[in-house]
Amino acid sequence: MAPEGCNLTDLARLEEAAGVLKAVAHPVRLRIVELLEPGEMTVTELLTCLGTQQAYTSQQLNILKAKGVVAARRQGNQIYYSIANPGAIKVIHCIRGQNHYTEEQRQSDGNDAEADRSIGLDPGTRCSH
Repeated sequence: MAPEGCNLTDLARLEEAAGVLKAVAHPVRLRIVELLEPGEMTVTELLTCLGTQQAYTSQQLNILKAKGVVAARRQGNQIYYSIANPGAIKVIHCIRGQNHYTEEQRQSDGNDAEADRSIGLDPGTRCSH
């Protein structure tokens, strides 16, 4: 018999949550979740917003899909991605709430292009989606 408070169901739930956190613990994957918050997007739309290469973006989407964060559906020759786990949106909201370093501050520092390059983004490519 497990000691009080050592519920194995809770442990399994926590392991699942840790998997989701690991999946979104990457700047590009966080941005994908953020972009998908308002609704589904095609891979082409995501590529445009992210400014990353198709193969790299697909790799990041596959990681998110494997952990159940996003879902994909095919319509004709387009693949649409959407949020499958609403908990991922809560993570984004928590990060936004803790992010005291605003976009204005980043721009005034002049480090945007360097920061973008460091995570594989095309400097200056921004999407307001």
